[in-house]
Amino acid sequence: MTEISFSKCDGGKKGESCRKTMEIACENFFGCGVKKIENACNDRREKLMREWGGRNPEDPMLEYSLPISFRQGIKEITPPFDLYEPETIEVYILEGEESQKNQGRAPMEIGSLNEGFTRWKLYVYLDVMGYANNNLQWKGFSIEEVTYHELFHASGDIPSRGKHDGILRHNTIGIMCVKECLHESPKDPERIYGRRR
Repeated sequence: MTEISFSKCDGGKKGESCRKTMEIACENFFGCGVKKIENACNDRREKLMREWGGRNPEDPMLEYSLPISFRQGIKEITPPFDLYEPETIEVYILEGEESQKNQGRAPMEIGSLNEGFTRWKLYVYLDVMGYANNNLQWKGFSIEEVTYHELFHASGDIPSRGKHDGILRHNTIGIMCVKECLHESPKDPERIYGRRR
């Protein structure tokens, strides 16, 4: 069972709103089960590879609002999903700090604390997040969706294991499959992650 600890929560009400949303996202993700999510992602990945294989490989992926070619898109999603449940994730919700990635514009970044990639530290950057319809978001993505993206990394879908970090793999496939899995069956309360701090 994955243990999630919220080790720091800056930002007052904004930070608390972020923490609550992330708690729900973690409950959803691990409560659903990483193997169920893995299977759904691989099914969708295979379907998209067949669909995209019929396109001109040099055409840009305009319907996905991406400047890359279908050839590059297929390359990014080719490695199968091979997820596992991490041991721990320490979450730090920060105000007045910025990510070292994406010129400081990334809303979250995760780093491994051990060589086996089973213990993680997740940094959350409140300053780049805003509100839309009274919900905290980042560039049109809900904080729940951004959290799912990072949980794929914590579950082993990382460049160090030969997986591309990107929109197609973790958003177009990953986030969509998590949402579909959550709608298919109720969460198993025995699978929800361990104690919070």
